[in-house]
Amino acid sequence: LGATFPREIESLVQLRYLAVLGNMKSIPSSITNLSNLETLILEIYGWPISLPDTIWNMKRLRHLQLKDESLRGGFDLPMANLDNSSQLCNLDTFSWVSLSSWENMDKILRKIPNIRKLKCRLHVDCDPAKEGSYKILVLDFLGQLESLNLRLRTEFDKRYPFEFHFSLTIKKLTLSGFCSPWSDISAIADIPNLQVLKLLEQTFVGEEWNMKEEEFPKLQFLKLASLDIVKWTALENENSFPRLQK
Repeated sequence: LGATFPREIESLVQLRYLAVLGNMKSIPSSITNLSNLETLILEIYGWPISLPDTIWNMKRLRHLQLKDESLRGGFDLPMANLDNSSQLCNLDTFSWVSLSSWENMDKILRKIPNIRKLKCRLHVDCDPAKEGSYKILVLDFLGQLESLNLRLRTEFDKRYPFEFHFSLTIKKLTLSGFCSPWSDISAIADIPNLQVLKLLEQTFVGEEWNMKEEEFPKLQFLKLASLDIVKWTALENENSFPRLQK
């Protein structure tokens, strides 16, 4: 399709599934005419796409997905009047959501309390010259979350230190760009049901990873890519990665 959302579709009020390939950069507020819509999939290349304020009124929406192989696009969510907008309690899958305001991140994620699969691109202002440099990423209130992919992108070379509070229900976790020290990996190692872990593109920085006792009890798959790790140490009597297969 072209650069605008096809208005003809809005008359299909019984529609439950909609997949659109096109060049549009926004979705009109009249998308709520599709009150029965459960799945919305957009394939847009290389730029964010803005969602309207009315997206919070689509109560039956279960899957909201943006397919973008360029790793630059994402859904821009409406930030105005977040405190008074409704929750998307039925939303099960959300990818990719673009979050550029750290202050609104918590408010946005609390609008999708029952999310099970979530992919986020964080375009956070990480200027080390500004105050409030310590960031706490709290996701433990997402009690149904099973799969999480977080990518941090910033134009600054230095990064804020991050403290992670992940949901204990996570089974699959992919991280990139946080530049945290390896000592902070304990926030991940203690996730009891974690089965798949992918640490990509400077998630952690430092040449040495010293493991502690009994970490990653259920992990089956581990991927390390684009890291500067040189030495990985574990004592023989430790019981880390007891179920690792690949």
